[in-house]
Amino acid sequence: MNVDEYLNNRVAKTSGKIADTWKQLQELYSKKLWHPLINKLKECVNDLEFMKDQNVIEMHDKFIKEFEHRTNPLTLTEIIIVMAKRITNIDDAVKFIESIKNVVKNHGEASVLFLVVKVLLDEAQHKLNYLNGVTTVHGPFYKCNSMYLREIGDYAAYYRDALRYLGCIDLSKLTSEDKSFQAFCLGIAALLGEDIYNFGELLAHPILDAMKGTSYYYIVDLLNAFNAGDLKKFDYLRNHWIKQNDLALQAKSLEKKIQLMALVELAFSLLTSGRKLSFDEISKRSGVKIDAVEFLVMKALALKLIKGSINEIERTVEISWVQPRVLDKKSISSMSTKFDHWGKETKKVADFVNDQAREILTQVE
Repeated sequence: MNVDEYLNNRVAKTSGKIADTWKQLQELYSKKLWHPLINKLKECVNDLEFMKDQNVIEMHDKFIKEFEHRTNPLTLTEIIIVMAKRITNIDDAVKFIESIKNVVKNHGEASVLFLVVKVLLDEAQHKLNYLNGVTTVHGPFYKCNSMYLREIGDYAAYYRDALRYLGCIDLSKLTSEDKSFQAFCLGIAALLGEDIYNFGELLAHPILDAMKGTSYYYIVDLLNAFNAGDLKKFDYLRNHWIKQNDLALQAKSLEKKIQLMALVELAFSLLTSGRKLSFDEISKRSGVKIDAVEFLVMKALALKLIKGSINEIERTVEISWVQPRVLDKKSISSMSTKFDHWGKETKKVADFVNDQAREILTQVE
């Protein structure tokens, strides 16, 4: 069905004022009066009576799509947003909005598109909060919200909602291409997310298996390097990750992040009997110069990655707490060693108390 057939059909199937409006749209289109046409269309989509029984997707695909490239991008965006509100499925609504992205992408003011999408998603989130448990609409919502967050470059927020989306669905129903794309985007977001310093949850997620055998499996290796605070591995992988545009642009931020992770891993590896770290130890492990160690520790304290105190005179750091995180097998093995050590230390104390108590009892007798 071409545009003329579609318009004739709408005129024939409507009556009264609505039929007259379709005739006006038909006339403006036939005369190629694009500016008056788009303005009339804007008026129509805001008319509840006119839009009452209207299939908005069909209206776009069989009518508006034919001339949208000739119209004002901002006006077109406003029209599409209003139409999208009439689509009850959130996923379909966002896809509908994204359908005009290429038409308006070079128009500065039309960037309002994404702002309005956010408003729609915020409204959906508000309604979602009143639902108990995980329902069938949670998955589509988190998918749409993560798509929006990815578009605007909010890595940390995208990371969280993308993981929520994957937690709401059956992974086996995704295509291999979708899985690898999700895994790649999640990996990039975890690395670039400003407040993401816990990589264990993602590393334990089966979605990463989708990148096995691909040219970007180095992302998984890079995540493991960050999780372990392994600067040598980070530098070894540089030839791979530096070719990825987003990572290359944030190279300095990545270096600072892995230095923090090196400090966290060093603090985590401490036994209870040795919670004090020297500036020299931190410098060697993190790769920062000795005069930059204090700033690195202060940054870690501010981010609540660790708790402790700095002794500037002794040039040491006393660690009292390390941020909890999801452990991999290596970290679990380390914890096992610690428990074994704590057990032995506890036994020594118990034996000492027992011996002292025996002496006291002997003296009393």
